[in-house]
Amino acid sequence: MKINKFRKAFTLIELLVVIAIIAILIGLLLPAVQKVREAANRATCTNNMKQMGLAIHAYESANSGLPPAVTGACGLSMWALILPYLEQGGLAAQLDYNAFGFTENTGAPFPRAAASQTNYNVLRANTVPVYVCPSRRSKGAKNANNDAVCDYAIITAGGTGERWRFWNNLSSQRQALRAAVSPNNNNLGTPSATNPDPLAQWNSRDTMSYIADGTSNTAIIGEKHIPTGFVQKCCGNGPGGSGGNSWDRGHDAYPYYNLWGGPGGYAEWALAGPVENGIAKSPTDGIGIAYDTAPGLGSWHSGICNFVFADGSVRSIATSVSQTNLNSMGSANSGDILQLD
Repeated sequence: MKINKFRKAFTLIELLVVIAIIAILIGLLLPAVQKVREAANRATCTNNMKQMGLAIHAYESANSGLPPAVTGACGLSMWALILPYLEQGGLAAQLDYNAFGFTENTGAPFPRAAASQTNYNVLRANTVPVYVCPSRRSKGAKNANNDAVCDYAIITAGGTGERWRFWNNLSSQRQALRAAVSPNNNNLGTPSATNPDPLAQWNSRDTMSYIADGTSNTAIIGEKHIPTGFVQKCCGNGPGGSGGNSWDRGHDAYPYYNLWGGPGGYAEWALAGPVENGIAKSPTDGIGIAYDTAPGLGSWHSGICNFVFADGSVRSIATSVSQTNLNSMGSANSGDILQLD
């Protein structure tokens, strides 16, 4: 009897030892699995950005000019313009690229009201897979307003005053992708009774020759900084978000529209990544900082942020990069010499 009890006790001890060993092995394997998953996500993110670079070059070849960051103050963004070159021709075919990106200011006497409504309805319903970083979220993700999202930002550089707007301060802007041009630059303003159709007949502002610092030295797209806890949050409904000049208010917003005061109070910092504001050092960096100084660039990849350069290449830049080099990366014609390891 005593022997049987001893054997049962010994068996229980053996079982506990086996369980402990399994728990230790799982603890050892989990970080390895996470590293493998992140490596795969990072490779997918890099491939996404390579497709963006190729699409921009295809646009430039087809239209004899670089895709503008925005077609105007109320216009569509580059993310809509390059859709035909990202195997999204069916989506692009439903859009009127001379209409507004949202339905604001489209009542009488403004034309294209129906087209603007269609643009918004079509684009908000479709999160393009290439525009999503898998380290941050799944392919079909939407934000809290059920609008499409984008994990990448269009680089801005050199703009005085408002760093997040593409359509003003053109004399000081130095990034590669700028606002479109039209007769008298009417498209750079907002519609009015005297200029009801400001986006009509817009054209690309620049060609590759504008990038005098060299296409391999000039970044045009970077990963957009959206802190943990603020993903899918927008327009004041993020934790700590309160509207006004709160930076988190619209950073994960609908990426196809430009003007301040867009759908639900969306702002242009949903589009732009100003190099002057630096790169976020971590996914929690910048929370609580005013939008005009908070980082607009950053990733959820440890220690790096991916950038598309004007030659179509994708490079992983350390978050510790100097501000001098980051400014040089963002400028298309500053004459600075870029020095990266």
